Amino acid sequence: MVREISPQLLLTDGQFNVAGYITREAFAQYSKNPSNDVKVTELRDYMITLDSWTLELAHVTADESFSSYAGLEMRLIINKFSKFSQSRVNLPDQRHPQNLYRDDQVCFQINKFLLDAQKAMLEQQLSAKGGQTNAARSVSALEAHCSQRNGSKKTLSQEERVA
Repeated sequence: MVREISPQLLLTDGQFNVAGYITREAFAQYSKNPSNDVKVTELRDYMITLDSWTLELAHVTADESFSSYAGLEMRLIINKFSKFSQSRVNLPDQRHPQNLYRDDQVCFQINKFLLDAQKAMLEQQLSAKGGQTNAARSVSALEAHCSQRNGSKKTLSQEERVA
């Protein structure tokens, strides 16, 4: 269901909200279909069907997006969609969707993505300088720091670090 239209679509499944961005092609295709009697700008509280979509992580600042976590915004890119409901839909009173980033699994995956990117960049920069031993030590230090912050005890083996 579409919860907001501006500055981007705010979509919900009744449990979580996610930012949705309609491509120009999807907008044009929806707009030129004569059976779509509701304009895109008036879809608030209508159910829509996402026929083709992708997810992106985009680096953003707090000024650019209110729906981000750790400087990243998960964007639902809508490549093709259609109106599902013929009239506006109300969520049941007991349903108050939360920001998707309040979900522990989403936060974990974003943090894992950031950590993996930091480790790869660190290893690449240090090994380019001929410091493979230093790279391994730096990655171990980074893992130790992150495990202290997250309360996790898992570390990578030497084989996993090199791979």
